[in-house]
Amino acid sequence: MLAARTPAGQLPARRDLARVAGLGLCLYFNQLFYIIGIDLSGVVVATCMQPTIPVFTAAIAVALHLEAGSAQKLAGIGLAVGGSICMARPIRAAGAPRPGWPWRARSERGTSSTRSDIAGSAVGDD
Repeated sequence: MLAARTPAGQLPARRDLARVAGLGLCLYFNQLFYIIGIDLSGVVVATCMQPTIPVFTAAIAVALHLEAGSAQKLAGIGLAVGGSICMARPIRAAGAPRPGWPWRARSERGTSSTRSDIAGSAVGDD
């Protein structure tokens, strides 16, 4: 708390200490759930999601009328969301083989079908 001194050399007001502690707790749980999410979903999903945090922040600010929306902002938000979708599910060339899952050997899966085959049958093949 001593590091949170204001330029005048005073500590924050006593009524603000509960808010600061609550925000610190929120930050802790944010990081905890982010790490758990990486463990559950994988590094690729986390890599695609991390750069989109400012985009979501801007979209929420425009939606709540905290910031004025402009054509440039909306176009930027749209392009960023489209780019993250392309990173998460890239478009493959016609006739190109489906990508495999290199981090798991076929013997570890215990079946002859790959995860991409299972995902493809759930979504529908091209």
